[in-house]
Amino acid sequence: MPQYHEYTPGLPDKPRRFDYYFGPHRFLFETNSGVFSPDGVDEHTNVLLHALPPLKPGSSLLDLGCGWGVVGIVLAKTYGVQVTASDVNPRAVEMCRRNGELNSIELNSIQSHAFTNLPDRYDTILLNPPIHAGKDVLEALYEGAYEHLNPGGKFGIVLLDKHGAQSTLKHLTQMFSNGETLYRKKQLNVYLFKKADSEAEA
Repeated sequence: MPQYHEYTPGLPDKPRRFDYYFGPHRFLFETNSGVFSPDGVDEHTNVLLHALPPLKPGSSLLDLGCGWGVVGIVLAKTYGVQVTASDVNPRAVEMCRRNGELNSIELNSIQSHAFTNLPDRYDTILLNPPIHAGKDVLEALYEGAYEHLNPGGKFGIVLLDKHGAQSTLKHLTQMFSNGETLYRKKQLNVYLFKKADSEAEA
């Protein structure tokens, strides 16, 4: 069986539609087979969304490993951020684009392995990491996130203790100028790291 970050051509269509509520907003999402969490918003992503502090309207956001697009779409609607959404899975990118249309959200959906097709820098990057993709992929995502943040930019990530949260926290703390724990409960953690405001501070 493929990992959720991959896509196997020829899978039968199993379209699903469901509502998701965030603050005062109602969202309609559509998913299909071959994408992560096709039955609804997974617990970790839901916790990440609710743990984040408000984002600055007009700022740039990269929804890294976007799946069918819930994070970027919800935050674009809620805070008015400019969203780029990327995933290695072409079906996920297609669903993300479709869900943007369903919710009247303009976003830039890009198929990319890590940061291969992402030349820009962003004010915020968010990630629910594909743990089973392997250490090399995860390292490329973490290091790429640092490199693709604007000075003073922030990287948000959700991690489970059993998936190496503490070792990842140590690694990211060494990489970024500072970080904070936004949420910790039942071994589920949400961290937010800030890049230095200037190279001199790094």
